[in-house]
Amino acid sequence: RRLAWICAGTVVVQALLGAATVILRLPPPVSIAHLLTATGLVTMLTVIATRLRAPAILQVGPGFVRASNTALVLLALQIALGATVRHLW
Repeated sequence: RRLAWICAGTVVVQALLGAATVILRLPPPVSIAHLLTATGLVTMLTVIATRLRAPAILQVGPGFVRASNTALVLLALQIALGATVRHLW
């Protein structure tokens, strides 16, 4: 339930970043934040859908959770780096 509320807040943030992107003529930091917020929202919605559909699948060990979280952080950094390169060079 808490994750659903975070998603709702993320949609508001996403809308504000989108508006700022259009009004301010796509400044790179706002565009990058807009992309990362959208990616985070898709990730959270995927987690919610997975938990609702098959909660037993989420019974994994701490090593798997740690590895998954590390992979998620690395993916977010890769997306941010790609967006930065695209918008600044």
